[in-house]
Amino acid sequence: RPIVPLSRVIAAYPNGIDIRDAVWMWRRSLLALIYTHHCGLIHGAVTPDHLLLDLEAHGVVLADWSAAVTLESHQPIPYLSPAWKELYPPEVSSKALPCPAADLYMLAGCMCRLLGGVAGIPPSHIPTPLKRLLQGCLQEATPRRLDSASWLHTEIDSLLVPLFGPRKFRPFTL
Repeated sequence: RPIVPLSRVIAAYPNGIDIRDAVWMWRRSLLALIYTHHCGLIHGAVTPDHLLLDLEAHGVVLADWSAAVTLESHQPIPYLSPAWKELYPPEVSSKALPCPAADLYMLAGCMCRLLGGVAGIPPSHIPTPLKRLLQGCLQEATPRRLDSASWLHTEIDSLLVPLFGPRKFRPFTL
């Protein structure tokens, strides 16, 4: 089955993909972060190279745990990827202590890029409720930022039928 990094999808679709396809990628990535945070970890490098997509089964694997820290370690994220520097929240470069909101910030930046925008700025063409959720993840100040992958996943789920109608599987290919 074709397993590809999100970076390859972004490169193949520089103007962005359909929001319905981006939503399944976002939701599956959030499931990986729910588990990560439940285990007491912060991934620390949620970048398009580390989100591996199973395009046939609509699965996502979060790879490369070399920047991960435990919530109890009280240590900053050790490094950032220069290729994706714009995706990292301010606390990474300032070496402040991270929280789960750091991973959500990076994932939201990935989704902005996937939708044809730039990291940190949700594209104007996406539905307002989804744009607001992305903006909530992209707040500069950590205390103002959304910090629960579980809550965010539930919110997105509650918007799917009102925004897009009944759920149905959409094949995605490169």
